[in-house]
Amino acid sequence: MKIAGQHLSRRDAERITGNLSQLCDIKLSTLMQGREKGVTVAELRTGSGLDFTVIIDRCMDIGRASYRGTNLSWLSQTGYVHPSYYEPEGGGWLTGFFGGLLTTCGLSNVGAPCTDRGEALGQHGRISYQPAEGINIRKYFKGEEYFIELSGTVREVSALGRNLKLSRKLTVKAGESRIRLDDEVENCGTSETPFMLLYHFNLGFPLLSKDTVLVAPSTKVIPRDKIAEEGLQDHNRFSLPLENYAEKVYYHELKPGKNGLVEVKLVNKRLKNSFMLRYNIKQLPKLVQWKQMNEKAYVCGLEPANCWVEGRAKERERGTLKFLRPGEKNKFSLELEAR
Repeated sequence: MKIAGQHLSRRDAERITGNLSQLCDIKLSTLMQGREKGVTVAELRTGSGLDFTVIIDRCMDIGRASYRGTNLSWLSQTGYVHPSYYEPEGGGWLTGFFGGLLTTCGLSNVGAPCTDRGEALGQHGRISYQPAEGINIRKYFKGEEYFIELSGTVREVSALGRNLKLSRKLTVKAGESRIRLDDEVENCGTSETPFMLLYHFNLGFPLLSKDTVLVAPSTKVIPRDKIAEEGLQDHNRFSLPLENYAEKVYYHELKPGKNGLVEVKLVNKRLKNSFMLRYNIKQLPKLVQWKQMNEKAYVCGLEPANCWVEGRAKERERGTLKFLRPGEKNKFSLELEAR
């Protein structure tokens, strides 16, 4: 492993520390006040300067994240709201949208609230408000490298309806500034069910600033509406926060590398910092960009997905709605890297 510029063998690491948590660590805790009260979180340090918080009771999503003291994530004014405050109707999802480095959207709806075949669906679905169970922490050496692994399952389930299980694993290697995220979604029910999934990554100041650019292998960038069309030429550049800014959403068609992977990143030229997503385009063929330059909501969302963000009814109308058969599983792997 490489810590503070020094290469350490396993023996070296064990000789110079009383406890390996000195180099790379995870700690569980429970928040105590306000609408965050009772929320279980995990704080991780990789030893490279990458520190982040996993919100166990909110789909094991990622809240605060920083790299060598520079903040990466956007945090909304809601805080890490306890799942008991979830408001499923219409746009109530926003009353507990903490932002963070990652909020998972789905699994039955992504995007706008809608009614699909008589079923009322709230914005971005229920999964981000579901607490994880079966939490397991592994700390282990593989050869000379030291790893920390956090895993658990999150369920979107009804007594007489859908039964979707999301199994999530987050892995870090000591001394690296990367997070590997491995998800598996399984239909544990008895009927075929619609399946929508979007990874809502939210980047904020100071990584995001007027000195930041979006770099992606885009072959085509499609504005969602007329408002976005007006800013198409500058979709990959960012301003200072503006009063009454109207959000802009863009759909990116990407060209993968020979290995089938795509790399999408925000680069701050002045700070010489960046945040990169790397994933398989066959697993997540869509990329949504959310550009919000408003005061107090100063954020760029990078959102790999298996759908667009206009709601399930629209996806069904297009003929692009995905389904999972009983017993069917879909796997998704993403790598997040700070530099």
